[in-house]
Amino acid sequence: MEIEQDTLVEIGISALGVGLFIVGVVVIGLLYADGGLAGQGAQALIGLMVLFILVMTFAGYWLSGREE
Repeated sequence: MEIEQDTLVEIGISALGVGLFIVGVVVIGLLYADGGLAGQGAQALIGLMVLFILVMTFAGYWLSGREE
């Protein structure tokens, strides 16, 4: 069973996006570990989630336009 190159690119971009999101959550957790995620830590985490949603939306839009 062979996987097409376009499918591999989609998998790679998705995995990279999720991996960077996980790294971001860990970094925010380490930076705000002393006082918990209250206040600025919570805002940073929400900002990361919004950024992740925007990046994955634009990546999906770009990938869908590439297939034509």
